[in-house]
Amino acid sequence: MESTKISEEGYWWLPESPEKKIPGKLEFNDQNGGTLLLMGSIREINSTSPHSNEKLIIGIGTNGTKYTLENCSQFSSTYLTSGISKISYNISVIYQNFSFTKPDDIVFYKMSIQFSNLKDWVMRDQFKITHVQEEGESPQSEEIKIIRPLKKTIAIGRDHLEIACSSASSIGVDSFTLKNRRRINIILYEPLSFANFFQKYIRHIQNYLSLALGKAVYPISIIASSKNAINEFPDGKKIPAPITIYAQYYSYPEDFPQIHPLRVLFLFSDIKNDFEQSFNLWISKVDLLEPIIDLYFGTLYNDKLYLQSKFLNLTQAMESYHRRRYGGTYTSPEENEKLSNILNGAIPPNIASDHKESIKGKFKYLHEFSQRKRFKDLIHILHSNYGDIFDKYLENSNQFVEDVVNTRNYNTHFDENLKGKAKDGFDLFVLTEKQKFLLEICFLSEIGFSKERVVTLLNKTQKYQFLLSYKEWNPR
Repeated sequence: MESTKISEEGYWWLPESPEKKIPGKLEFNDQNGGTLLLMGSIREINSTSPHSNEKLIIGIGTNGTKYTLENCSQFSSTYLTSGISKISYNISVIYQNFSFTKPDDIVFYKMSIQFSNLKDWVMRDQFKITHVQEEGESPQSEEIKIIRPLKKTIAIGRDHLEIACSSASSIGVDSFTLKNRRRINIILYEPLSFANFFQKYIRHIQNYLSLALGKAVYPISIIASSKNAINEFPDGKKIPAPITIYAQYYSYPEDFPQIHPLRVLFLFSDIKNDFEQSFNLWISKVDLLEPIIDLYFGTLYNDKLYLQSKFLNLTQAMESYHRRRYGGTYTSPEENEKLSNILNGAIPPNIASDHKESIKGKFKYLHEFSQRKRFKDLIHILHSNYGDIFDKYLENSNQFVEDVVNTRNYNTHFDENLKGKAKDGFDLFVLTEKQKFLLEICFLSEIGFSKERVVTLLNKTQKYQFLLSYKEWNPR
């Protein structure tokens, strides 16, 4: 994929001072985000506070393109011998194709988003090329058939989400270009700012697609519509301006290789009829699963994370999932408080105060399941629901629990007594992948996949086939 870039010279001003236009250059790329370099100060320089943060800066490029820059933070200023100052800003969000003059006006009722690898999930081409030939002769021509556009719409409360697949063509003097277009459109009942739009929907769609494809998916193009951004034409016609939004929320990879359909967890075709229920469940359980989601996808989106850190994140995710989904205490909090009071009374009075507080702190959680107990309990639940597929990939559940707990404790406390029991190298990689496998089963069950469908999907995908080979190399 070609990197998203802006490099635009033009004039820039504050909404309240349109008469004071300053020449400068706007730049944006996926790696560094947005910056604005001005050849002069956009406002009067305050000697007590030389750096300024601007809520909005408006601009127009030399080619006539309009810009609104939101949340602009000055990070450097240089004064030249000519008396001109060079001032640089970091830009949080760039809105291209319209000039907003009030922050409260920057709200949107629709966003159309292109996600990386969305084509690998939807897997639907909008045209088909066939060769036309007479019997016994070589092909004389090619026939292109345009397939009826796909639009799958689901309701999310009073809002709507569309998966739209269509084609676009362009004709040159001696060329004809036909492209597939696959986007996800979100239409809101009540408009939202971009930041709130992102938090409410975009990041959850991104995580859902990343879970399905087993790879990090990113929003790579966002086009929005606002009732406060209308283009008026000489004939009186009014249409919403197509506002392209640029913001750096991630460190994007250089490209997005195609994902083979046998390497994914599930495709759109696997859930087409149940997509509305599945995605609504995903949205509704964000609060319950948020710590688990953050830990799981934190490893997926950060491919430079050390293997030990990935393992510890997924270990914590599994423990948190059991706590949030199943609870797990030996006694009630009230009974534990009584026990804690008894134990507190038995603490020797002559020990250091910080030592005493440390001991008291541990007493507060004596009623909760240990990590080992939580893992065993979760493994038992999953095994009872997915027995055959579970045994297929997890050859010895008791040993798995011991390996996870010992490896976690060693990498947390670095107890030399545990070093020989902790996994490292390829064995640690396999242990980490097994945790991913178990967490993905948990996610699938949370978004409405039946036991039978989970087993079917896991039997179809080849993403965990190497675990079977590992069993042969390293039998228990």
